[in-house]
Amino acid sequence: MSPLPRGPRWGDRVDVLAWLGLLREIIKDLGSAAENVTRTEDERELGRVAAREAILAALQMANEMLDLGMASLLEQEGRAGLN
Repeated sequence: MSPLPRGPRWGDRVDVLAWLGLLREIIKDLGSAAENVTRTEDERELGRVAAREAILAALQMANEMLDLGMASLLEQEGRAGLN
């Protein structure tokens, strides 16, 4: 079971790099599924339905991660503004 998406801890360089690495993997999955569906039918590794599901899942996860990343950055800035 993969961890739930979350925003990075912006003050922790290692955590930010790990979070960006996860986002990169999701984008690679999205690109691979999209590339697969454009192949000729006999060259596809995934069927059209499986490719579509993979594309939609990766797109949703990438959007959730970006939303959480922005929210965590705004939250951090809000806390910094209170000090």
